Amino acid sequence: MRMKWNIFFIVLLLATGCFGGGTLQWGTLTVTVEPGEFTAASSHQMLLVIEAQNDSWARAEEVSALPAAVAIERLPSGDYYVWVELHIDHDIRRSHRFSVAMTRSDERLAIDLADHLPAATEPAALAITVTLGSGPETQQFAPSTMADALAAPWGNEEDAMDDASTVVSIKLAPGADPDTLSAQGWEIVRSLPSIQRVFARPPAAGIQLQGLEDTIIAVDPLVHYEAQGTVIPDDPRFGDQESYLKAMQLPEAWAVTTGSHQIRVAVLDVRVDHTHPDLQGRLDLADTRSFVGTASSGTSDMANHGTHVAGIIGAATNNSQGIAGVDWHVTMVSLAVLSEEGSGSTANVAAAVLYAAGLEPDADGHYISEPVHIINLSLGTTSSEDETMREAVEQAAASGILLVAAAGNDGDDILRYPAGFADVIAVGSVGLKNGKWETLSEFSNFGAGLDILAPGEHILSTIDGGAYGDKSGTSMATPHVTGVLSLLLAAGLEPWAAWQHLQEAAGASLVSTRNGNVGLLKAADALALVDWTQVQPLLPPLAHIHLERLVQPDDVLQEVYAATLELPWNDGTHLWPNLPPGTYKLTGWLDVTESGSPTTGDYWFEQELQLWPGWHQQEAMVLQPLSE
Repeated sequence: MRMKWNIFFIVLLLATGCFGGGTLQWGTLTVTVEPGEFTAASSHQMLLVIEAQNDSWARAEEVSALPAAVAIERLPSGDYYVWVELHIDHDIRRSHRFSVAMTRSDERLAIDLADHLPAATEPAALAITVTLGSGPETQQFAPSTMADALAAPWGNEEDAMDDASTVVSIKLAPGADPDTLSAQGWEIVRSLPSIQRVFARPPAAGIQLQGLEDTIIAVDPLVHYEAQGTVIPDDPRFGDQESYLKAMQLPEAWAVTTGSHQIRVAVLDVRVDHTHPDLQGRLDLADTRSFVGTASSGTSDMANHGTHVAGIIGAATNNSQGIAGVDWHVTMVSLAVLSEEGSGSTANVAAAVLYAAGLEPDADGHYISEPVHIINLSLGTTSSEDETMREAVEQAAASGILLVAAAGNDGDDILRYPAGFADVIAVGSVGLKNGKWETLSEFSNFGAGLDILAPGEHILSTIDGGAYGDKSGTSMATPHVTGVLSLLLAAGLEPWAAWQHLQEAAGASLVSTRNGNVGLLKAADALALVDWTQVQPLLPPLAHIHLERLVQPDDVLQEVYAATLELPWNDGTHLWPNLPPGTYKLTGWLDVTESGSPTTGDYWFEQELQLWPGWHQQEAMVLQPLSE
């Protein structure tokens, strides 16, 4: 049933001056406000403005509770507007403004709010902006009132606009003239006409919105920005990784991209334990294959090798458990080419390389569903005469795949193969010395053809049985390079462009080896070289947004809308324009783990909303990491 909101403004003109020729010279205007059936009026806020129609005089009075009476003494004779501005629940975003003309002949003026406010059945509108609670996106801030906006922490007086604490951002209506603001006492600090925005400082008397209804669409706070930040995941063992991950600039790189599930990496190694809590949902099990015979008991230390390598590349990250992987979203394909004692043959490795590239089927005649982008080879042989392997590598590289291999752990100047092949990125290892990861590891091979260096000593990662352990070797340095390349691919670079960026960035941080200088892996420096006007970044998983309405009398939730949103979410606002007024439940879910249901490691948002008739409401949906 429609609630009849009756608030009456009774206007009495009482003569206190002289009447020349029957014309009222001066008078007292009394505005009496009665709440009528509007029982919640005391929790709202009302502004009354009496304004001369010739713009020569105006006065504003705030009504904080009803009933109330406002008297304006010595009011000149003339024609006036009585402006009414009502803020529901003191929320400037849910406000209505209207005016009633009054002439000098009026002695009594009554205004029925029901004639000006929307009917109970009039549709409402809901707009949402979606961001992540932690990550590269800028946090959204939506002030509930103008007072909140002015009190928000903008920064300090050293900001680009002097004394920015009093400046707000105003969205102008199409065709609106900023000079209208100046005429009302606002100081225009800066204009951005291409987005219909001005930065302005309000008058000394405070916020004045009267007469600006056709000029202002929105008033927003200024957000304080700082120099390029970092993103630190909440994984409890991150502290054990922090030293070498920071040496590779990964926290800075994660502020730009955390990767994409669309990037696929093949791990050619000992089989990977996909049941590990930090690897669940991280592997494409449909394309996983074993190219070795019957597995042994797996009691050797090498049995954990593939699981350890996979964890370095792409362990589930920011999921409140275990470690952080280099790429938070990458899809890995485990191709077992080594036994659990850590040995295999050309027949295994070459066949797996061609399978990963989509060039050959497996033993049963099945092709991989989608070729990978990168092949990680934390393995090697001393033989340079393996022509079968050379040909397989050349074919995979020719199809656009990046191959990354370990240089070897012999401590000599001859690279192991396939790292020694021209089409393969050869990775050596550095260790920590004097607080810096800039010293070639004693075990690392360093021969001609070594392309890049990465931390490879005491690297913490996943091992079988849900556990964690550290290992050393160029096998551990290699997946760091693979992971950073996958971040660059997620940024939209083509494979060899990604490698060129990585080489150029590494060239600025050289380490002396016994065979010349080799560059260090620097993720953020490589991303800084990206020309963002020429690339189309790949996206993390899509967000699933649901809006449900609470239906009376049984309080049943009925789905109204469902939407799937793509990143970057902070580029715009998503609007539902025609919603029945009522109570709603808004939920958002980012399926990072790709498990099909909300689980640890995903992002989640849930909030109950009250939509008023005819109101246009805006909400900031900030998805937060979901933990147990």
